[in-house]
Amino acid sequence: MRYLIITIVLIIMGFSNPNTSEFSSFIVSHIKNEMLKDSETKETSNLSTGIASLFAKSIAIEIGKSVDRTNFIFVSTYFIDMSIFRDFGAETKDIRMLGIFGTFIPI
Repeated sequence: MRYLIITIVLIIMGFSNPNTSEFSSFIVSHIKNEMLKDSETKETSNLSTGIASLFAKSIAIEIGKSVDRTNFIFVSTYFIDMSIFRDFGAETKDIRMLGIFGTFIPI
């Protein structure tokens, strides 16, 4: 019985393993949400959301190119090298995420 349950869970994990395009969409929506949180007024949030929307497609394309995805059939790991931002003085760390059950978890 427990082998049946384990098999069912593994099959569900395999079918719900997110791909790179889903990761790109997640990152773009995450950027938009962070810009909304950081803005102080409604007008500022509308402006920042509009700017994020303008860059969202290009960000998704660039992220899709620069994402290192390791597929483990049931889960995937994603790595984005943020050294380009550090070159411009930003204090940011590399991004590592785990894709499992159609969601993304920072690791």
